[in-house]
Amino acid sequence: MKRTSLVLNDAVLADVRGMAEADGVSLRAEIELLLREGMRVIHRERGAKRYRFRPVMVDGEGGPAVDVADRRRLHDFMEGRQS
Repeated sequence: MKRTSLVLNDAVLADVRGMAEADGVSLRAEIELLLREGMRVIHRERGAKRYRFRPVMVDGEGGPAVDVADRRRLHDFMEGRQS
């Protein structure tokens, strides 16, 4: 664990001290908790949006081009080899 110094506004420090006292934890623990929560929120806001798979349904013509249960034929089809 590394040590560091912070310069905090007096009002902010008083608020954090009050929060630490109310939570029954040390000032260091309260500041660490607040930093972690803040970083989590920022990461969520800046991070990529969650990927949602949205399948596209279309009306097809005829049956499937290959039986997906037959792995050999499926691989051949995907690689452009017709049997």
